[in-house]
Amino acid sequence: MTSLLLQITTTAPLDTAAVAANAAANAAAPELSLIDLVLQGGWVMIPIFILFSISIFIILERYITIRKATSNPDSFMGGIRG
Repeated sequence: MTSLLLQITTTAPLDTAAVAANAAANAAAPELSLIDLVLQGGWVMIPIFILFSISIFIILERYITIRKATSNPDSFMGGIRG
C-alpha cells in the first residue's frame, strides 16, 4: 500500500503555447448557472436540488421563529406583575 502512495512520477516540461491556448479556451467557455449544472447532473440531481431548497427554507423559517420567541417585549414583565 505504501508503494502506491510513494510513487514518483515525472512530468514533461510545460509547453507555454499549449498553456496559453488552454487558458484562452477556458476564458471563452460559457458561464453555467446553477440550474444548468443541476440539469447536467442527471435525474438524481433534481431531487437533491429540491430537497436542498426545502431544507434552506426550513432552516430560515426555524431561525426566524426561534429568534422571535426568545425576544422579551418590554410589556412582558409588566403583564406578569399585573
